[in-house]
Amino acid sequence: MKTQTTVLLLATIFATAANAASRGDAATYGQPVSSNSADRVIELTPQTRFVNVTNGETVTFEKGGQRFTWHVDTYNNVAEFALAKISPDTMKINGVEVYVAPSEYYRP
Repeated sequence: MKTQTTVLLLATIFATAANAASRGDAATYGQPVSSNSADRVIELTPQTRFVNVTNGETVTFEKGGQRFTWHVDTYNNVAEFALAKISPDTMKINGVEVYVAPSEYYRP
């Protein structure tokens, strides 16, 4: 009985994590943070189609005088997502993909 309960509990935990990763909500990709904690600034231009970041990195994204800072913290199976999924509603960003490289130092 104890083994069945443990197996059921583990299955529920894994299913919940997989569901969160597949939903693609902003929390799947990290969290907004203060701009003074940024490792670097990425300026987005009309020509920008993708940006490269490293998991565990904190980046300020800037476009047309607006900016937001994001701490990248993705699941191991998330290597790409649309920047529009994490940008503020007031900052329209379409067609820009974020490519997330794994970090040898940062393991979520």
